[in-house]
Amino acid sequence: MNNRTLFYKLGMVVILASALQGCKPTILPDDNNEVISKPYSMYAALQSGMIYNTNDGYSYKNVKGPDDIPVIGMVASGNNLIYCQNGVHTIKFSVGGTPNTALVQRDRPSDGNTMFLNWPKYNRLYFAGSTFASSNPMCYSNSHGDNDSLWFPDNGFAEGVDVGSVKITSFTMLNDGFAVAFDEASKTVYLTDNPVSSRWAPGTAISSSSPSLHYFVSHLANTILVIADTSDIFYSANHGGSWQQFTGIPAGTANLCAVAPFDQCILVGTNHGIYRLTVGQTNFVAANAGLPSNAIVRSLVAKYDYYKSGTSANYVYAATDKGLYKSFNNGDNWTKVSDWDFSTLY
Repeated sequence: MNNRTLFYKLGMVVILASALQGCKPTILPDDNNEVISKPYSMYAALQSGMIYNTNDGYSYKNVKGPDDIPVIGMVASGNNLIYCQNGVHTIKFSVGGTPNTALVQRDRPSDGNTMFLNWPKYNRLYFAGSTFASSNPMCYSNSHGDNDSLWFPDNGFAEGVDVGSVKITSFTMLNDGFAVAFDEASKTVYLTDNPVSSRWAPGTAISSSSPSLHYFVSHLANTILVIADTSDIFYSANHGGSWQQFTGIPAGTANLCAVAPFDQCILVGTNHGIYRLTVGQTNFVAANAGLPSNAIVRSLVAKYDYYKSGTSANYVYAATDKGLYKSFNNGDNWTKVSDWDFSTLY
């Protein structure tokens, strides 16, 4: 019996309502530097469509069984886990963890978790899908993506913007509270710090002769990153007012995902491993110590444990076609923690 079948039979049916909160803290009697008062919770999806929950990368609880459709993006909102397999589905933990049918669709194969933006301050969960394409560039749920609720279009763009020509494909949230929505067609970012009372204002379009067909947006603190599916990565430190370009990722490489763990560096996952850029530098270097050769890195996520003493331990996870890898030093080197062919992490 293979691992997928075994885990499916053992745990597919029941998930407790507390799953989004993770396991209870590990309580050790004396040393407060070892007492975890705030453990992280991570969701890991496989190419088979299975979704697991883990608090350490080593032990797993089943969330969703396999259906041979890769999960290409996930986000948590309220007590729900929302994931995308072409269409968006919701697992509502308070009623037993059964996925609902897709209410909005995705006409792109990936972009990972950047297709979602959870904005609790304004009770909005954004999705860059195709249901509202052309006349409505993006949509949002004001009920955490519940399966009995509607998704609404957001046409709140600045005066002069031709809304019909905008199609948002990805999102990110800057540290200063500005949300960023990226229009791939015009290579333009739109920003707002209040989607209820302020309009999405455009930055300056990226000027590039890159052969890239697809891009996704990410960030480092308040620096916007626009990452191409080639080796190109653009950045703006002034809300998209002007753009520069990072170097170092070899030509012929396809960028697949990115994370800026704890604002200390930028890690980019590619079809040939991971590249790292430290703050203050403009040139990426390979960061593959401990990874198998030419690993396809589909998703990266940063997590931390918070201890009773007030200290914390930081980790970065990499989902690859050759297993799940964990870094204890922001990507300097990696340790394998699980097998399987992973698709995305949250």
